[in-house]
Amino acid sequence: MAESAGFVSRPKELHPELFPGGTPSDAAVPVRLPHYRLQGEALYFLTSSNPLARLDEGERRVWEAIDGQLSVCALRQRLGTDLDRALLRFIDLSLCELVPGAHPAGRQRVVVLEPHMDDAALSVGGIMWLRRRECEFHIVTLVGVTNFTTQITIGRDYFDPETVSGLRRDESVLWARHVGACHYTHPLREAPLRFSDEPWTLAWYQRNKKAVGAFVNHTAGPEEHQDWAALIEKTILELKPEQLWVPLGLGYHVDHELTRNAFLGLALEKPWLFKGLELYCYQDVPYAAIAPFHADQLIQALEGAGATFEEQRVDITQVMNLKLQLLTLFRSQFKIDPIRRKVEACGSKLAQTPEGYAEVMYRVLALPDCRVEQAATVAIGRRVQDLARKMAPWFERNHDAAQIRILVAVGVGRWAEDVTFLLESFPYTSFEIYLPEDCLIEAEALTSARIVTVPVDKRWKSWFANAVRILVRHPGPCVLISGADDDKQKKIADALGAVSIGSDTLVALTMNQLVLALRTVRSLVD
Repeated sequence: MAESAGFVSRPKELHPELFPGGTPSDAAVPVRLPHYRLQGEALYFLTSSNPLARLDEGERRVWEAIDGQLSVCALRQRLGTDLDRALLRFIDLSLCELVPGAHPAGRQRVVVLEPHMDDAALSVGGIMWLRRRECEFHIVTLVGVTNFTTQITIGRDYFDPETVSGLRRDESVLWARHVGACHYTHPLREAPLRFSDEPWTLAWYQRNKKAVGAFVNHTAGPEEHQDWAALIEKTILELKPEQLWVPLGLGYHVDHELTRNAFLGLALEKPWLFKGLELYCYQDVPYAAIAPFHADQLIQALEGAGATFEEQRVDITQVMNLKLQLLTLFRSQFKIDPIRRKVEACGSKLAQTPEGYAEVMYRVLALPDCRVEQAATVAIGRRVQDLARKMAPWFERNHDAAQIRILVAVGVGRWAEDVTFLLESFPYTSFEIYLPEDCLIEAEALTSARIVTVPVDKRWKSWFANAVRILVRHPGPCVLISGADDDKQKKIADALGAVSIGSDTLVALTMNQLVLALRTVRSLVD
């Protein structure tokens, strides 16, 4: 008998009241985990061909009868003595959960906005568990259409949005039932699907993953903000919460950024929507560990625009293990050990004791009374400001240049938007853009007589060699987009820009940084 792929959900610890005397209570509701399929006499995990557990005839009857609605009592009446033996085995193998059949009445109505179907659990799962008896949580996921699972990491062709979205909804609903919450989704598509909504295959993804990744980490335009803001407004009007929890939008993922910016834009344009509401912003986990400086930077920028916050750290030390157990329900998205380390890192940083864990929310006492510059809110904001200072004199010298060469080592992300902005910013300039061969799909989004795209080898060393050759042979204004996050490559790229004889060279990490810096410079010039 195989164990369940290392997952460690323990319903008996989560809800001991549902196991009086060690057996499931009549009122409990069994729910099958949505990742397992019964084929013949065995259960399999998603696309795996290795049987996870073999079931006898009685166990198969129980598995097929569990529908997530019938209580243990109702199932016992239907199945008799087969139920308890099979159910306890399913629970021990982490194939099935028991959730409460009822929750206290009169709880405070709290809407928790999340970009993706796991963000609330990762970020404030401990607080929600602690407050489940006093708060009636309504978890609202803005991105309801997705095609991402960890199957991609093991080379499986598992990209159908309808299948994957359904699986992720089932995960989220099951998690929500543990904390007595309701779960809803809006029909927005996740960032990778906005890059391309054509049918994906594994070969297509492997060929274009650099371009997809650049899109995911690229700031969005105003049209998307409006779409997301409209759904947040719809949520508030329909659910009428007493409290609203919104992510700070930490890190580099555009969907988190969009959620925060849509909320801020809505608060500025329609402040009456939030009248009488208790507003909270929560720290995005695990992005708070990936960009540990971002929360302070963002709070400072918002306070500069008139906002006032009260930081509230909630000790979750006693329930941290339960939080991690519940995260195992999202097993289409991550293995528990890698995500556990990031979740624990975020929690321990906030705790008041060395062995403790905490989650943080910021109560919004006053909303911003003016618009915050986008470059001040993004995780790369300081890098954008640094580049803008260098770019200002470079732009002054080259805004009417006949030709500018751009050497890109990574994906652009939003080719049509960025190239259009470059053409507008340099109206007399033709561009020669050297693009890695595995990012050429981006150039299909927009063509222009003033744009020449030159494919180059995708390896960073080849990019470096091309940069040297072009800087030596073709003096003139040039932009190097190195994509170099590690110190060694960044120093090499900066050195190239500093020593290029006869070339007026600007070095950026990404096209996103370049465009945000250019917008900053133009706002000052215009």
